[in-house]
Amino acid sequence: MKLKDYIKKYGFRKGWFADQIGIHPTFFSDCLGGRRRIPRKYWKKIVELTQKKVKIEDLFDGEEGHHKNARS
Repeated sequence: MKLKDYIKKYGFRKGWFADQIGIHPTFFSDCLGGRRRIPRKYWKKIVELTQKKVKIEDLFDGEEGHHKNARS
């Protein structure tokens, strides 16, 4: 599940969620809007906070080419 969809489905406030994972709310909003990427160092915390409804794979959307190249 995409993080943006999770937040909407479960009714979380973006600012609250950003505070929980340690990201500035404006930066987090930019990430959800597709203007920035969530830094990898926050991915594990997001997966834990969403009780694994958002998976690591859901967070590296847009970086698939990088990951595919890393595997070969």
